[in-house]
Amino acid sequence: MPKRNNLVRRNIALSVIFKGMSVALSLLLLPLTVNYLSQVEYGIWVTLLGVLSWVNYLDMGVGPGLRNKLTEAISLDDVQAFKSYLSSGIVMIAGLCFIAVVVLYGVLQVVDLNRILNTTEVTNELLYYATLYTGIIVLFLFFLSIMDQVYNAFQQTAVPGFVGVVQSTLMVGFIYFLTRFNYRNMLYFILAFGISAILSKLGMCVWFFSRHTGLLPGFKYVNREYMVSLVSLSAKFLLLNVTCIFIYSSADFMITLRLGPDLVRDFDIVFKVFYFISTLYFFMFNPLWSAYTDAYVKKDFIWIRKTLRKTTLLIIPVILAVIVVALNIRLITRIWTGIELDIPDSLPLAIGLYTVGLYWLANWNYFINGSGQVNLEIIVSVIAAVGTAVLSWTLMPLLGTTGMALAMAIVVFLFGTAMCIQTMRILRENCYK
Repeated sequence: MPKRNNLVRRNIALSVIFKGMSVALSLLLLPLTVNYLSQVEYGIWVTLLGVLSWVNYLDMGVGPGLRNKLTEAISLDDVQAFKSYLSSGIVMIAGLCFIAVVVLYGVLQVVDLNRILNTTEVTNELLYYATLYTGIIVLFLFFLSIMDQVYNAFQQTAVPGFVGVVQSTLMVGFIYFLTRFNYRNMLYFILAFGISAILSKLGMCVWFFSRHTGLLPGFKYVNREYMVSLVSLSAKFLLLNVTCIFIYSSADFMITLRLGPDLVRDFDIVFKVFYFISTLYFFMFNPLWSAYTDAYVKKDFIWIRKTLRKTTLLIIPVILAVIVVALNIRLITRIWTGIELDIPDSLPLAIGLYTVGLYWLANWNYFINGSGQVNLEIIVSVIAAVGTAVLSWTLMPLLGTTGMALAMAIVVFLFGTAMCIQTMRILRENCYK
């Protein structure tokens, strides 16, 4: 238990440091992005990136399933199982990426992107190439994200945070160069994003396997039984991931469809301000996922209970931080972007409520995901996804973008309460065995 606590504390501390660096870089990157892209181009970019990044959720659940299996192999000191699960996961994700590329190319031949994205200010040709390039980049990053699960399994969750710092540094440099020499083209921006992200991810991969050559995957380690085992667990995470799209990642897309892309920018910028708060606590929860898996495998329920008590109390500083940000949102966004945003007074309150609700949900979800006991979570998440879609579609004509945020807030609070009850049930059942 002391070793597990030390790993968690070290990763949280390093993650906070790296996040602080990322925030500083974001303070530079967002104004550069806002000034480089037009308001409509910005709305299209974040919508495209958000929608195409859904592939990270639609991975058959292989990512989180692989994380749990790799963590279990490390906890049991089973090197052969580790290499077999990793190799099998790579083959499965590579197959998914190939299928996704074929589907994306086929779909782009027949759809009217101007109609889908609700805009006539950008040519269909530009939208075609922007979508194609973004899709290919996202899929390649999705494949490289396997390394995130490897580091997570080793309870070195701070490393992906450092990679994010490298990526943001490269991106700031590229966008400054493009702006400085007036190379203004949305496709240049997308390519800059892709090069920055891919180079940083590849560096993480090379660094790990240069220090752990005995863990190198290979086709000879692919194990059909392990793939079946991985699919069995991953299928549950797949259902969770599909519903997560509607609950967490559909806001920009829903606003584009219901209200138009011109309203996405201001919503997205306010959302990003509050996202800094949620990112900080997710850096705390991320190392806890694998720690919960390790503790659950070793039946250390005393440690799990103590940890959950501590993390639950931390919702108090989250609430205080949200209040401070909500009261000063106009000043923060003006200093950050250099422009005066058209922000409804109710929008920061609704997004702030969502930020608190997201903490409440994550507090229980990370334990449940780490334990693999996700059956009830699947059922509740399906209900929550439908609720988010219906409620936001109903509220947006009445409340504008605030309706989207309010719908998300209501759903995550109800979802989190259900997961709290499930967590108590799991702990009670195991403690009395």
